[in-house]
Amino acid sequence: MMINILWCFIFFSRLLSIDGHPESSEACDAKNHECTKLNTESSNRYLPGFQMFPLPKPSRVYKTKNNNSSTAGLYVFDNIFNLTSLLILDSYHQVAAKWRYRTSNEHGLPPWVASLNPSMMSSTQFGRRLHQVAASVSESTTIKLSEIELNIVRRQDPIKVVFGSEIAGNEFTAVLYMNEIWRKNDYGDAIFYEKGEDMPLASIKPKHGRLLIFDSSIGFLSRPPSVNFRAGQVFLVARFSTNNTRVEEMQERFEAEAEAKEINTKELFQNMPKSDSKIDIGNHFVTKHQSSSGKQILVFDDLFLSEDLEKIKHHVLNYGSYYYDDSFDFESDNVVWIAGFSVDEFVSTRLWPIVKQVASFSSGKDDWFPYDISCNMIRNADSTRIHEDCEDDEEEWTFLLYLNSDWSPDYYGETAFFETKYDDSDLISTVLPKYGRAVIFEGIIPHSARPPSPTFNGARLSFAVKLSVNENVARNKIFSQTIVHELGLHQAALNILKKHDKPEFESSYVNSLLANIDEQRMVDWRLAEYSFRGVTTDNIVQYSSDEEEDDLGEDDEDYQVYKERKDFLENLLNKIEDDTDELKNHFDEYWKKFMNFEMEYAEKILKIL
Repeated sequence: MMINILWCFIFFSRLLSIDGHPESSEACDAKNHECTKLNTESSNRYLPGFQMFPLPKPSRVYKTKNNNSSTAGLYVFDNIFNLTSLLILDSYHQVAAKWRYRTSNEHGLPPWVASLNPSMMSSTQFGRRLHQVAASVSESTTIKLSEIELNIVRRQDPIKVVFGSEIAGNEFTAVLYMNEIWRKNDYGDAIFYEKGEDMPLASIKPKHGRLLIFDSSIGFLSRPPSVNFRAGQVFLVARFSTNNTRVEEMQERFEAEAEAKEINTKELFQNMPKSDSKIDIGNHFVTKHQSSSGKQILVFDDLFLSEDLEKIKHHVLNYGSYYYDDSFDFESDNVVWIAGFSVDEFVSTRLWPIVKQVASFSSGKDDWFPYDISCNMIRNADSTRIHEDCEDDEEEWTFLLYLNSDWSPDYYGETAFFETKYDDSDLISTVLPKYGRAVIFEGIIPHSARPPSPTFNGARLSFAVKLSVNENVARNKIFSQTIVHELGLHQAALNILKKHDKPEFESSYVNSLLANIDEQRMVDWRLAEYSFRGVTTDNIVQYSSDEEEDDLGEDDEDYQVYKERKDFLENLLNKIEDDTDELKNHFDEYWKKFMNFEMEYAEKILKIL
């Protein structure tokens, strides 16, 4: 699965800067708790020799009543970071953050987390400002950043109240909200409890850029968004400690986890060496379904060794790097979480000959080759959509392998196949997940992975192999798709690096945000066309801007760099498109260059954060 840089491009290109205007710290609505002002002017004495920033007063302060610590409480700030800083942070996490899924989550933490390097983040202007606020609130000269991560909470996630520390005054937590728009009926409130209390200390509404700093001994509940909220609630969590040993341990843990992930990813397919032995595919055949137009769907059971299934499952649950895409466009399948794999590493395993045998058995052709390898993770509150995997003029098949053991019909999660993608279409069939079951189908068949039932709290896993008619077609598709992603990365990153300090950045963001909102309305209208034939999008008023916000100016020096790279890649692909070996060799080199670009942009964005 290729990195979804196109989504990042849309996200990046909406950036601007707006300086906040401090609200009065008198605005306190705590009825049963002491409301105080934070003495931010005295923060210099907590961080001697530290570059200071002017801090606004907190808009609200809630002091605890059940402990003797003078700093135990919750502090709400609405103007610590201007919009430029927030959006640069968004840009950095789109390039650098690696999302993972918390598998054992008995503590009720947000299931999706992307850990950031505490040491690197501490060295940024953003990190120093966050540190200053934490030092002011804690009144500590020794407090340091120990952990920093991004969290995503989606509707119906089973989040619980979390107490981060047993003792008041030693640990402090910061929560920074990052969704640009948050409406009153979206829920997602932050609710705080003192130990042993069943009435909240405070309930805080999310707001873009709102920063909460609180003693970690206070219980924190991040209430999930409303079921009507399509996307995820994104927020940054930073933990500060006065214990230097803990700070060092957390840095070591971050580095160890990153190393373990790299090693497991490298060794995953190496531990499944290719074998020349073949299996009798017919002995594993279960059933066949066919559309009214003759398109085929075939089901097989127990094709692979259980040890190989377990290796893949263990990897995606513990080490998988997920691409997060909650964008809502017309062609989207709405599968939000996807873990990608290397095509060339996969075809070197003993899994690939079996997949190829199944494709030949099903289609009568022998030259199939994969262009996309991924694992889809779907949870019970997801809302997937019917889609096709290829265009009408492409000959492709898709192979799905189910990885969940002990599945039951009561868990739902079927893959549903349809005659057409219109709302009045009939079902061709559904296939129930089963451990080791595989279904292969022509990619043009409209289909959808249905979410599990509310009684299933885990993740439905399906390993997907998308096949082109031969290796040359597949490698051309891999190359051309990745070029699009790389160019999107260049354009998006250069936009933020070049324009973040420009006066027009603010209006540019406002315009593109409005355009994005209008685009969502357009998607809903287009979907309605499928139900109400005759309704067309031609009559829908669209938001328009006087200028194209996403493009670099042609006179811009960076535009020339982008254009030269674009022309080079397109010319290269045109030159080698008929040579399969050259496609493979050049792509290996090209992919390394692409990853280097990604790391370089992450470093550059970090410098302006």
